[in-house]
Amino acid sequence: MVVRNWIDSKGQNQTLTFPHESAPTRNPFTNLDCATRAMVRRVEQGSLHFAETDNGHLLICAASLEK
Repeated sequence: MVVRNWIDSKGQNQTLTFPHESAPTRNPFTNLDCATRAMVRRVEQGSLHFAETDNGHLLICAASLEK
């Protein structure tokens, strides 16, 4: 998994990753596209913290995935 460090609005260091890098892959029957869409839905619902890159790519906060 590729991670990026990000300083949030409170000045705390956060680990961010792309949704497809965070999707569960332990189960060979997990559909990566479905897992990624589920994360995007959670972002839209406000249950995942996120940031966007300058070119519009979504980054997910790893700490909010653990909740």
